[in-house]
Amino acid sequence: MSSKDTSMVSIASCLPIELLDKIFNNVNEISFDDIHAVSLVSHLWRGPALRYLFAKADFGTRNDFERWNAIGASQIGPLALGMVRHVEFAPGERQKWRALRALRERFGDETAWKRFMATYANVLNVTGSSVEMTLPPHDSTPLPPMPFVRTLSWNLLKADKRSSLGFTPATARFLSCFPRVTELNVDDIIHANDLRMMLSAFPCLRSLTWIGGVLEEDRKHIVPFTGDLSHLEVLDLTVLTPEFGDHADLDWLLEDILRRGPPPLRRISFAQHGVPFSVTGFTRLLSSASHTLQELSFEPASSFDPEWQTLPATVSQVTLPALRTFSILNMGAVADEPDLSELQWAAACLPDAPFLEEIQLHFRIRGRPTDIFNEDFIDWVAFSSRIRSYSSLRSLTLVMYRLPRLKDSEKECTMACARERLVSLADRVKFVWA
Repeated sequence: MSSKDTSMVSIASCLPIELLDKIFNNVNEISFDDIHAVSLVSHLWRGPALRYLFAKADFGTRNDFERWNAIGASQIGPLALGMVRHVEFAPGERQKWRALRALRERFGDETAWKRFMATYANVLNVTGSSVEMTLPPHDSTPLPPMPFVRTLSWNLLKADKRSSLGFTPATARFLSCFPRVTELNVDDIIHANDLRMMLSAFPCLRSLTWIGGVLEEDRKHIVPFTGDLSHLEVLDLTVLTPEFGDHADLDWLLEDILRRGPPPLRRISFAQHGVPFSVTGFTRLLSSASHTLQELSFEPASSFDPEWQTLPATVSQVTLPALRTFSILNMGAVADEPDLSELQWAAACLPDAPFLEEIQLHFRIRGRPTDIFNEDFIDWVAFSSRIRSYSSLRSLTLVMYRLPRLKDSEKECTMACARERLVSLADRVKFVWA
């Protein structure tokens, strides 16, 4: 090694630990061999390298359980287990992406790869997730506790064995290894009883994100909820009914959330087919979070659901003094374009929030976006007047999703049209093109 190389290593080995942590945490992908090499640079580098290496524990095969059992039994076991902050249970997912990456390397041409994926993506999703995977039986060697895990991701949406992975004694034992989880991300179509037992395992939960659906089950055999959701700050649901209808009926979840008193909810977000509670239930939720709620977002109600057409009157009855951001999502997601009823409904849903700072309207558009700002589409003057009533409002953000993407000239035309209709808000209108 030259003297120049030696001096570079010497300088690098003296970097502050805080800077090393930032460097490691911002690397998109790094292999085990890379981490091993980094840990040998100096004693100072060893700590940040090990923290990066053991920050996340993936459980996608039976071998993963055996590997972490071996780590727990090793000399560095207590140190390594204390470094894990994120656990992901995703049967077969890692193997699928490894197979796709290897397959991608065989395609030199990007166009040919995209054409192949467009044709065979559905087949690959099925075959790639077919790894036989279940949690180890409850009488096998237990997984060592990971006391400082904060995030648990439960991803079974793509696992073809999902239906056999209900809540069992083995599930309970697995979850008990992470007693201090504060953030739970569930990607699963699951029975209500299974979800309630899962939630009961985490008494410190502060964030719940659920993408998937709820399965039909016998209402006569409902498992009593024994958990504590009184610390919940974030509720983010993208949930469908068993029949994938207009909106799910999750009032049972609402009862569990409010069981020990109103939690300090800061953010509530409902995507996919409107709000998953009854109007009465949603009103209770808003009322319980009225003094803590800072962000609220949901989709337009179905025009075929008369109960949810009454939501605007319901929302206006609850004063939300802490609310800072209000969003209406996915207008136009069901129909081919955002329609008049959705926009009128969105305008009527503007909440009683005296300190509101931002309103976001999300549009999914297939035609010309300028049509939305047609004078006959909605009374934009009245809409502007309603917006101006928020004295603290800083921005009206219009988020446009469109495929194929618009040309720059089309974007300029749309923005000019919008500012013409919203002339009294021109300085506060912002566009986001997605």
